[in-house]
Amino acid sequence: MSAEFEKNMQLPFNQKHRCANDSEQLFDNRISEDKLLTKTDVSKIINVSIKTIDKLVCKKEIPFIKIGRLVRFDRREIENWLPKRSHHVH
Repeated sequence: MSAEFEKNMQLPFNQKHRCANDSEQLFDNRISEDKLLTKTDVSKIINVSIKTIDKLVCKKEIPFIKIGRLVRFDRREIENWLPKRSHHVH
């Protein structure tokens, strides 16, 4: 084993993984704005039930990502989608 590998193995988990674009920047496993959201997260953001989220996903009326059997949501896509769903009364 290389000395670099052995040194890396002794670091805490959050300091082992380096960013692909910047070798000096370390991942720290903090929740960021770029993380994918769960159905629970989205239901809280738009103030509807998880059952409603399931129906929207089933009808493909909300932007979502399938990862195996998991359903996840991109925060930016949800933020862009939400205003399109609002109805203004004139």
